[in-house]
Amino acid sequence: MESTLLPRIFRRFIKASLFILVVLFYSNSSNAQCPVIAPVPNDACYQQVIAADSWCCNNAWDALCQSAYDACGPPPPCPVIAPVPNDACYQQVIAADAWCCNNAWDALCQASYDACAPATVLLLRR
Repeated sequence: MESTLLPRIFRRFIKASLFILVVLFYSNSSNAQCPVIAPVPNDACYQQVIAADSWCCNNAWDALCQSAYDACGPPPPCPVIAPVPNDACYQQVIAADAWCCNNAWDALCQASYDACAPATVLLLRR
């Protein structure tokens, strides 16, 4: 009985050792999943964040990780609707003066837009 028990124990030891080696190999592999579950989709921005900051993948998805993820995506649309087309001049105005995008399209915003816009656009608008 003892002679058959020893090989069985040895086989179990070998199987367990191989399992541990496989788990260790794949957990250190660059293709391994992150152990931390992030509240965002696994998209290009997520991949960019975990590549730049391994803490977000290996320890915790904290406010810094979320901030980096939010900064990666396109900017949110302006809540203020301007009475001008969404063209290059409009983008230039809201990039230079966030007030025009976030609060109100006032006379200063319009003056900046008019200074940028080609004369033909200004004639069509009047």
